[in-house]
Amino acid sequence: MGDRQARTADIECGARSIREYQTSMLPGLVQTEAYARHRGQVALDEGAEFDLNGTVAGRLRRQQQISGPDGSEYDVVLEPQAIERLPVPPDVMREQLHHLLTLATTRENISVRVLPVDARLGRGYVPRSPFSLYAYPDAEDLTLVAVDTVTADLLVTEAREAQRYAQMFDQLRDAALSQEESADLIQKAADALAAEA
Repeated sequence: MGDRQARTADIECGARSIREYQTSMLPGLVQTEAYARHRGQVALDEGAEFDLNGTVAGRLRRQQQISGPDGSEYDVVLEPQAIERLPVPPDVMREQLHHLLTLATTRENISVRVLPVDARLGRGYVPRSPFSLYAYPDAEDLTLVAVDTVTADLLVTEAREAQRYAQMFDQLRDAALSQEESADLIQKAADALAAEA
């Protein structure tokens, strides 16, 4: 599945909760096969080197972390462009949005919220890049933070720094639309793509 994704899978494994903030793409844990395959092909076309089939299969296996019977609590806050921008063909994005909507409305352990452009963010501090927080069942375990960059995920393990990310996530989640309002927005985005077809 590639070194970067294997490292992410290792971090996800056994997590009690996973919280993510994503600015422009949908996170791997909620991607459809077609979405993941298209994004992987784009990376290959731009010069990356990895096994596309293995990477897509690995991504789908990773999703068992939140979709299995004892799935981790999964809470994601998305910027609107993550559901409105088309990083994949319209039919692939429409399928992806329906999949996201199904996860958001049928799984008790999964929460999907959209952060509107005009959200009021308390103190106004905004993250500079996407990030993920991982908490584990043992209270002695650290909360890990993976900060997403173009070429790698930077791992934050220092407790005070991780706490700042946790506070920032709470601020983003609190400013986001409700789960119901977010589901309506996702449905509207999917409907708009259907109207274009």
